[in-house]
Amino acid sequence: MSKKNKDNSSKEGVRLNKWLAGQGVASRRKCDDIIFDGSVTVNGEVIISPGHRVLRGDDVRVNDEKISQAARLYYLFYKPKGVLCTQEVREKGIRVCDLVDPLVPGKVFSVGRLDKESEGLLLLTNDGDFSQLITHPSYGIRKTYICYINHSVSYADVERAREGAYIDGVKVVPEHIRLVKSTKSGATIEITISEGRNREVRRVLARHDMRVKRLKRVRIGNLGVAKLRRGQIRPLTGKERIDLEEMARMSSPRTCQSIFKSSRIESRFLQDYCYLVRLYISVCFPILFSFSNYFMDSEFSLFSGGFIISSPLVNLALSEAEPFKHPYIK
Repeated sequence: MSKKNKDNSSKEGVRLNKWLAGQGVASRRKCDDIIFDGSVTVNGEVIISPGHRVLRGDDVRVNDEKISQAARLYYLFYKPKGVLCTQEVREKGIRVCDLVDPLVPGKVFSVGRLDKESEGLLLLTNDGDFSQLITHPSYGIRKTYICYINHSVSYADVERAREGAYIDGVKVVPEHIRLVKSTKSGATIEITISEGRNREVRRVLARHDMRVKRLKRVRIGNLGVAKLRRGQIRPLTGKERIDLEEMARMSSPRTCQSIFKSSRIESRFLQDYCYLVRLYISVCFPILFSFSNYFMDSEFSLFSGGFIISSPLVNLALSEAEPFKHPYIK
């Protein structure tokens, strides 16, 4: 069977890697590898280009298995310790999919990973775009962990760990870390990180001589572990999914730059506004103040209808006092 490496010229349709990820085959990055391996066919022809456009009605297969349009699924799962986050069929250990597949109406994969010895919250979906948004290094969804250390830890140790450590040549700095409890036999530390590197929490703490004997992820963004026991799964609500997506987009460098730019514009506007206020106080207010003797006997409030009124004349007009006629106005 021939292999096709050239993208089809039509701009219609969806990129092959994005289409596969959207059907829950795998994350978009993993789908690229599957395509490069020559495991994907479109209308009977092997495609090795992730940019190939999939049109409506195309017959797409992975390893001769037909892939159909699937409904989007989003779940929160409490991964027990000893369970693997992999789809590898040759793996002999218990996998997340072994526990989850009987409980959900379609095939889902994990968003990010938890190593075998760790437990806690794990997102599951068949939406490749959602997975890409949550796990891509350009976005920073905060994840909070509870770490159980097998020796005592001092506040000085925690302060050193706050400076972070280099992991795979990149410095990883915790966004938040605190000492929850410490005894002679062990300690408990809460740490929040927005990176997504392999075993990063264990490795960061190990750089500062803190050996983690048990690790539990208790929060992903605004999703907590409350009311979810080991091995249990629940669907995400629409609001929870949208909040996660907005949180990821707001943490991207491009969004932060646009916010900074808009804040600079607002700062310039504020400077102009303050200048006008100073001009009003220095020029207009003395003139108005000179006429204050005409209505000092009238009752008025500085707050009228919930708005702060700076002009005595306007404030007087809004008050319940009798109408005041200025002597210079006929």
